[in-house]
Amino acid sequence: MPESEFYDEVESLARRLVSSLSGFSPRERDEVSSFLDAGEYGLAIETASAIVLEEARPLSRVSLELIRDLVAKIGIDDTVDINRLEVRVVE
Repeated sequence: MPESEFYDEVESLARRLVSSLSGFSPRERDEVSSFLDAGEYGLAIETASAIVLEEARPLSRVSLELIRDLVAKIGIDDTVDINRLEVRVVE
């Protein structure tokens, strides 16, 4: 896959993630979006994950799957604890 397609796909997944974070305040969404705007996809995902865990925000199954896909795609498996995020999933 060409590099531009890879980043377009990551960007699309990450934007979908932000849209799916219904338990986040506008300020928290803006914080995550600011990292996306800067092309800092790893920081955006890490920040979203930290907010879920530290602020006890609910997480939809869709959001969890988007995080899982993004973590695997950009290779930050060691910085995002999917197992801890699974506990925050609400159906």
